[in-house]
Amino acid sequence: MSDTPVRTLVHTDEGDLPFQHYFVRRRCEPLVIDVSFVGADEAQMSEAAQEAIAAADHRLLPQQPLPQHRPHPQHPGNARL
Repeated sequence: MSDTPVRTLVHTDEGDLPFQHYFVRRRCEPLVIDVSFVGADEAQMSEAAQEAIAAADHRLLPQQPLPQHRPHPQHPGNARL
């Protein structure tokens, strides 16, 4: 998505947890209420990445244990791709 760090924060019925803590240590136990991507608003896609995506015939988006379709539209540069 970006060279800028973006943290996945899982909001659960037991409080907010970093994704790795929720997934590995807590084994996805707490009930997920929402997910946020801290730093996504400031993250910038490189010009080379934008050009590569725009020129591609197909786009494959990685799928993670929690749906990761949300960070893509959150990034301002992705809305126009």
